[in-house]
Amino acid sequence: MRRKREHEEFRRTEAAKNAVAQKLQRMDENLRQQEQQRDAAGRVERRKDSIYREAEKERDRIDHSTRRADEAYRDAQNERNRMEHATRRGNEDYRDAENERNRMEHATRREDETFKQAEQQQNTIKKAISRHKAQTNFDILCKSFHCEILDQPKWICGSCGGLWYRSSMHPTTMEVVRKLHPKKPFAHLKSMTSLEERLVALRLPFAQIRSLGCDRQYGIRGGVVNVPNDMDIVAKVIPRRFDETSTVQVQLKRRMTYKHPYMFETIRPYKVFHAANYLVRTELYKKEKVFLSSDWANSVSTDTVEYIVNPSDATQSYTDIENIKDLSISDKAETEDNDPPLTETLMQEDQLIMAVAPGEGMRPLSLLMDLDAEELSFPSIYCGIKRKLNPEANLSYSDIAKSELRRFDPRCRRADKILYSYRLVQTHRIASNINICLRKKKKRGIVTVGNLLNKQCVQSLIQHDDGYRLLSNIVNSPSYLEEKKKDVMAMIRQLGLPTFFITTSAAETKWPELISMLHNRKYGTVLTNEEVSNMKLDAKADLIRHDPIGCVMAYDRREKAMDRFLIKPVGGIFHPYVHQDFFKRKEVQQRGSIHTHGMDWIKDAPTFDKENSLTHQACCEFIDEFITCKRDESDDMKEVLAYQIHNHSHTCEDKRRGCRFGFPIAPMRTTRILLPLPANQVKQYKEQFAKIKEKLATFGRHAEEINFDRFLEDLDLTEENYIFSIRSNLKIPKVFLRRGTHEIYINAYNKKLLLCWRANIDILFVLDPYSCASYVVNYISKSDRGVSKLLRQVSKEIRGEVSAQEAACCLLKIPMTQSSRDVTFINTNRPDDRVIFVKPADELEKMDPDSCDIALKGILERYVVRPRALDNLCLADYVANYNFTKVSSSLRKQINQPITSLSLIDNSGYITERTTSRIIRYRRFGLHQDPENFYREQIMLSNYTKTTNI
Repeated sequence: MRRKREHEEFRRTEAAKNAVAQKLQRMDENLRQQEQQRDAAGRVERRKDSIYREAEKERDRIDHSTRRADEAYRDAQNERNRMEHATRRGNEDYRDAENERNRMEHATRREDETFKQAEQQQNTIKKAISRHKAQTNFDILCKSFHCEILDQPKWICGSCGGLWYRSSMHPTTMEVVRKLHPKKPFAHLKSMTSLEERLVALRLPFAQIRSLGCDRQYGIRGGVVNVPNDMDIVAKVIPRRFDETSTVQVQLKRRMTYKHPYMFETIRPYKVFHAANYLVRTELYKKEKVFLSSDWANSVSTDTVEYIVNPSDATQSYTDIENIKDLSISDKAETEDNDPPLTETLMQEDQLIMAVAPGEGMRPLSLLMDLDAEELSFPSIYCGIKRKLNPEANLSYSDIAKSELRRFDPRCRRADKILYSYRLVQTHRIASNINICLRKKKKRGIVTVGNLLNKQCVQSLIQHDDGYRLLSNIVNSPSYLEEKKKDVMAMIRQLGLPTFFITTSAAETKWPELISMLHNRKYGTVLTNEEVSNMKLDAKADLIRHDPIGCVMAYDRREKAMDRFLIKPVGGIFHPYVHQDFFKRKEVQQRGSIHTHGMDWIKDAPTFDKENSLTHQACCEFIDEFITCKRDESDDMKEVLAYQIHNHSHTCEDKRRGCRFGFPIAPMRTTRILLPLPANQVKQYKEQFAKIKEKLATFGRHAEEINFDRFLEDLDLTEENYIFSIRSNLKIPKVFLRRGTHEIYINAYNKKLLLCWRANIDILFVLDPYSCASYVVNYISKSDRGVSKLLRQVSKEIRGEVSAQEAACCLLKIPMTQSSRDVTFINTNRPDDRVIFVKPADELEKMDPDSCDIALKGILERYVVRPRALDNLCLADYVANYNFTKVSSSLRKQINQPITSLSLIDNSGYITERTTSRIIRYRRFGLHQDPENFYREQIMLSNYTKTTNI
């Protein structure tokens, strides 16, 4: 048998017979199970041998690898493993155990320094790729923009308990602000009307608060007059007998001789009595020595006399802020010869009306000197309790006002309170500026510390005349905007001509995410887009009107998201060009909403040169790439294009010159840049231009498109004469976009920006520095006319209005002007004409009386003691490229100071190199007007030393 098995053929035959026999035997269930158990036991025994075990593993690995080479097998196995793993992870215990196991395994692997470095490098590469993809893919950027503006406030502030955006959270601790929160109001103080509150308040803040535009948002005109309120007069006019349902109509007047009331409203005597009864027991009312009349207090009885008015009159109130009568500058026309008493009873349409003037004859008090004016003016907010400040907090009034507006309690977000706080903040800032101005001197000759401590000697020093700049840090004041205009001019000089001038406006009623957010803030429920679309316009306008804080924060968030995701990224709306710099300014429209004007510098953008015809074509191609006025009928553009259709209003129409924006705009076959005609050719084309205007006036805003050649035929003009006719009306070069006859009322837009912003925008290509400067002057020079009426154009300034949204921006410290570059002024005047900032008196008292070191150090003094390594650095480069700090950057890593600090020679501080250079301004003496100072200034900027004395 052994010999037979030596033959291969015999072995194969025998193996086949055995296989068949074994197969027949395995058909028996018992035998099969015994065989499996025997094989398993034998395999276990064999696997005790490490050599056998490793060989088996290798054999199985090769076999598994061979099978996985089949793609179908591999996909099936992966899907099977995925489903099994997902099923197992459905068990929470398994999932937690797996997570913990993975965490421990990863921590163990990271103990290997090589693995850790490789993983860090891999993560860095992944993040860089992800960031690059996010910055270059506009679809991702657009999605990120919409996610940002749809995000509802959901972060809980640890200081006030309110819901805010994460970016709005500030590190103010509860210990600092917890005492600022007003006391929970007494029941009868909660739902008081405006006039009911005025009757029990000890201060009457007279102000002209009026409605603005179609949305009737609130605005203030002029200042706030703080007048003491005599409650005895109020007690005399309120009926002695009443119950909870009694009402009476009351007129609140500034003087009884005036015909028109300041407020006119139906009030509830029951509410007024109980509010007054509560307030006279509070600390501020006790401090003012106010008592409730015993006759009034004892007269409350169930035997009442009801003064019930018509239900419609009960809801109609002149005290609604939008219905408050305008306060005249002079009321002489409203006075009569004989002064009536301080209260009177009038009969109007058979109804009883009480008139009262509790502030008549009272002397107005300064808002700065009357320390309790705010608490006494708004008893429903402060409940007669003095605001208590943490002595360690060192908070200014602007910090307090900002904290109150950001709280979850909506009491301080009333429009009249916002406007009152805005005027009070301005008053505090002006007073602070006065103190600062008193420390500014012009140093001529030798002045010692002893001289400054001698009052008589101080009077002989030349006081710096800084009256106009007293308001330089008051937002939107003339001097503030004058400084910003100079900053813009400096940017144009150093960065070159801006590329685009972009204007974005707000469309609050058309933004469902904003309406939903405002509804959530007021009622605590989030609306869907469908629910918002079904709301009436009045309901939306009411939410916007009564929450200027929410509107302002949402607009600011939207604008930041636009800059972050749409304008600045490489893949944004200006791709493939790179956005380089910007300057923007927020402005409030007549309807009270904010819109923004901005200038943007685009890297490597073509520059227009009217003398070089080659630049005309390059600029036109560049314009066509980013600006259009096309009437796009696609589904996604139909809704947003409605924002771009111009409708004439009283603000744009002029009887002599027509629309100041130039609508309707002349059609063009292609985009062109047209120059003004020479003066000797204008007259011959003026008549043809008038003919073109008449033709355009016949087209409506939704007219059908007419072929451009047919349009010229109807005018009986050649294309050349048509262009000449258009040029005859130009004063400066102007861009005319490719435009059909059905697009003459469509404002220029960028398609990507319009689809994301979803409100009116305007984008213009800047042709030359002069037109750009014109835009700067026209927009940046517009000032808030409520703060400077004593300095400029009194009669004109007093008519200026400040909307509640603008006041909210100021109180929340949202900047009204922003720039990508800091701007610093270098005082290049002669030494005797330079203004110095005198050290504080307490610091001077500690110094040697003979010391001449009386001024605080500025740019010039720090430049003289710069580090030796920067000896070859000129003054202009030093100011533009280095920051001064009193603390070394190694100690400021938490605020991301990237460059190592260099210590000044006198160890008074450190300087660090900037990543982005500043824009510098200086006196700029004229070469022809003052050549001596011109050259002195140039030497000073390039080679200034302390010994040169220039």
